[in-house]
Amino acid sequence: MNEAAANRKLATIVAVDVAGFSARAEADEASAIDTVAALRAAVTGAAETYGGRVFNSAGDGFMVEFPTVSGAVAAALALVDGAGPPVRVGVHLGEVSQVPGGDLLGHGVNVAARLEAMAPPGGVLISAAARQALRGPDARRFKPQGEARLDKMHETMPVFAFVPPGGRPKILRRRRWLAFGAVALTALAAGVAAAIWITQRPASPRPLHVAVAAFQPFGREDIVVSLARSLPDAIRGNITGAGVEPLAPGAPTPADLVVGGVVNLEGGNLHVSTQISDARRQVTLWSAAFDAPPQAPAVLRDRVAVGAAAVVACAAKARRPGAGEIATEALRSFLKACALSDDPKASETARALYRDAIEQAPTFAPALSSLARMSALTIRDGASEEAPQMRREAADYAHRALAIDPRDGSAFQALEMAVVPISRWDERQRLLSRGLTVDPSNADLAYEQGRVLVALGRIQEALIYQGRAVALDPHSATNAAQLANSLAASGDATAAETAIERAYQLWPDNDQVRAVRFWIAAWTGRDSAALQMLDDPNFATWISNGEQRGIWSAILRAHQSRDLAQKAEARRRLLESEARGDFPPWSGAQLLALLGFKDDAFAMVDRVSRRAPDRDPVFLFRAPMSPLQRDPRFMVVAERFGLVSYWRKTDRWPDFCADPALPYDCRAVAGKTIGQAP
Repeated sequence: MNEAAANRKLATIVAVDVAGFSARAEADEASAIDTVAALRAAVTGAAETYGGRVFNSAGDGFMVEFPTVSGAVAAALALVDGAGPPVRVGVHLGEVSQVPGGDLLGHGVNVAARLEAMAPPGGVLISAAARQALRGPDARRFKPQGEARLDKMHETMPVFAFVPPGGRPKILRRRRWLAFGAVALTALAAGVAAAIWITQRPASPRPLHVAVAAFQPFGREDIVVSLARSLPDAIRGNITGAGVEPLAPGAPTPADLVVGGVVNLEGGNLHVSTQISDARRQVTLWSAAFDAPPQAPAVLRDRVAVGAAAVVACAAKARRPGAGEIATEALRSFLKACALSDDPKASETARALYRDAIEQAPTFAPALSSLARMSALTIRDGASEEAPQMRREAADYAHRALAIDPRDGSAFQALEMAVVPISRWDERQRLLSRGLTVDPSNADLAYEQGRVLVALGRIQEALIYQGRAVALDPHSATNAAQLANSLAASGDATAAETAIERAYQLWPDNDQVRAVRFWIAAWTGRDSAALQMLDDPNFATWISNGEQRGIWSAILRAHQSRDLAQKAEARRRLLESEARGDFPPWSGAQLLALLGFKDDAFAMVDRVSRRAPDRDPVFLFRAPMSPLQRDPRFMVVAERFGLVSYWRKTDRWPDFCADPALPYDCRAVAGKTIGQAP
C-alpha cells in the first residue's frame, strides 16, 4: 500500500464560519475579534460534545472532523441554534487524507468548505452522501435543494438544507446560486483552511482563465502514471482567489495560461517538471522541477500544486486594473521573482529579477511595490550598514508604484516597514490602515498587520489577521510559518505543531519554515525533537555558524536535563558569544528566559534596544518570554520600544495584561514607567 492510500479514510467534515464577518470587521474590529473567539469556544465545545475534533482554523473559519454523520449534524445544528451572530455550516461525508500533525486534506474537505460558502446565514447545507447516511427524524429535517455546482471543482451534486419543524429552508443564497449557475460566489472558501471573509474587488475586467493540461508520464511505473493523473485536479483545486478561474477539461473558453508538465523517476526519486505558458503567444513564462522519494507521491503532488498555483496568483496580480503594461520578457522575470520571494535563501535572486522586470517595464506597479517590499525586508532583522540605503530604496519604489496604482496595498506595506524609528506605532498603523482600505484582499497587508499586532503584544488579534493572510494566499510559506509561530505564542502548542508540520510538508526547503518548526519544538518543551533538527546539518541551514549551533545545542541539552551546572555553562557560553557580537541578542534573551535566567534576559533585551533600535519587538511576545512579562520590569524594557506609551495612548493593552493571575496591574505600572526608559 502506498503512502497516499495508507493515510486515506472516510470522515464527516463540518465547515463553519461567521455569516457577514467582513461587514462586522469593517464596522467594529474589536467586536468582530470577540465574535471569532466566542465561535472558537462554541465550535470546540460542540466538537467535544459530539465526538469530533477541530483539525484546522483560519480567520473566522473552522474545520471539524466527526466519526459519524449524526454527530456532525447534531453539532452543526447546535452551532446554528446557539447564541451570538449567525453562522453558516456545510457538512459532507467523503474521503480525506490525514497528514502528520492531524490536518486533513482532500476532496472531502473541499466539498464541505464549498457547501458552507453556499449556505445562508443561520443555515446548514449538507451533501447527498451525508443525507443518505442519516436516519429517522434527522434525515427528514433536511429537504432537497436541487443540484449545486461546486465552485472551481467542476462537478455538481444534490444538496439538502435544514428545515426546522414547521418552518421553511432559508433560501436567500440558494436563489443567488441558482440565478448565476457557475458564477463564483463572494467569500467562497479559499483552499481547505477557511472561507475568505472579506469582499474582494475584481482583479481584472474578466478572470484569468487557466487550463491545466494532462501531465505526461515518462515511464510505465504505476506510481509515475498515478501521480501524473492526480496532478491536474490537484492544481485546479489549489487555483484560488479573485480574478482567477481554472477551466474544466474540454471547456470551450479560451485559456490565458496553460499549466502542464511531465512525471518520471529520476535518480531513485519521483521527479515532476512543470511549466506555465502563455496560451495565446505559446511561450513558456515559468518552469520548475520538484522531487520527492517514491514513498511520498501525495506530498509531491501537493508541492507541485501549491507551487504552480502560487505562480498563477502572481500572474493574476500582474493583470489587476491599474497595474500598468508589461511585455512577455518582463513578465517572465516578474513571475520568477514572485515565485522566489517567499524563500529567504533566494531573496537576492528575487530582487535582481524584480529589477530586471522594472528595467523592461518601468511603469509596472506590481514589480515596483514587490521590490520595495523586499528592500524593506532586508532591514527588518536589525541594524545594517545598508539599512539607510535600503530604506530610501523601499520608499522610492513604493511611491513610484502608488503613483501608477494608488490601490497597490503592497506599496503601503513597504512604506510601513520603512518607518523609523520603529516606535512610531501610530504612523505604522495609519499606513497599514490606508492599505487595507484600498486593497482589502492583499494577503501581504493582512500578514503585516498581524505581525505588527504581535509586536504590540496582541496575539489573539494577530491570529485573526494571520489567519486571514493564509486564507487569502494559501500558497505562501511566510504566511503559514508565521501563523504557526503566533499559535505557539498564544499557548496553543497542538495547533502550532499541526500548522507547521503541514507547512513543512509543502515547503521542506524553505529556511523560514524550517526555523519556525525548530523554534516551536524548542519553545514548547520538545527538546529532543529540536536537538534532532539541530544535529542535521542539512536542516538547520538558517543558523549562520558552528558557534551558534553549539550554543543552541548546549541550551537545549541543559533545559532537557535540568542540570544546574549544565545551565550555568550554557549561560556562560551564550553571554560571551553575544558580548563578542557573535550571537543575536534577541535570540539570546529568549534562550536565557527559557533556562530561567530572568535578570540576564532583561539585560539582553536592553542591549537589543540599544544595539538594534530598529528591530521590531516581536521577540518580546514569543513563548519563552512569559516569565519576563510577569515581572513589572517588563514595562520598563517595553517602553524602550515605545510600547508602553502606545498602550496608554490607545488603551489597547497586550494580552498578558488581561491575565487575572498577573502579579501587577499593567495600567498602574505603566503610569510609573513613563520616564524610566530613556
